[in-house]
Amino acid sequence: MTSQTPDPSPLSLGQRPSNAAGASDNGRYARSLRWCSRASDCGTTSSPTPAATSSTASAVVADLVDVTRMHTADPEQRVPHLAFQPDRMSDLPILSMDEVQTSYYLRLRVKDQPGVLADITRILADQSISIDAMVQKEPGEGEDQVDIIMLTHLTLEKSINGAIRRIESLPVVSGKVTRIRLEELGKH
Repeated sequence: MTSQTPDPSPLSLGQRPSNAAGASDNGRYARSLRWCSRASDCGTTSSPTPAATSSTASAVVADLVDVTRMHTADPEQRVPHLAFQPDRMSDLPILSMDEVQTSYYLRLRVKDQPGVLADITRILADQSISIDAMVQKEPGEGEDQVDIIMLTHLTLEKSINGAIRRIESLPVVSGKVTRIRLEELGKH
């Protein structure tokens, strides 16, 4: 009887030995593959759970993306893992949220009566917040409240926070002010 060299190509679900050739998978899916010398050595395995299958599949896809990226990109322009290049980091100061400057979308529900808009705009002016655009439509029939929608020019977060606190404390304002930060892409 002659000795045959085992064929290392069959794979099955299970644990791959840590000393297997080519075990450089960064620990992502080594636990889900086992090298078998013959199909009969693999034994019976149960089907993986859907969660295990999808996590293994996503790890394999991530590895394929990494390999493709490394193969096709210019070595100087490759995006490293975690998508940042430590040697290109700068010492820019990180602003506190109070010092962030941006525009805002504001929506508030108010009683439909004279002077409400004047009160709200006075609060904004006191905080040095300029209005870029505003819409107030007529209330529906039988309603005594209306929505006011405003867009502001650039302002500091701490200024808008102070203004919103004061606006929400007005007896004519119902509920909380809805605020969305606005960013214009492509402007420096």
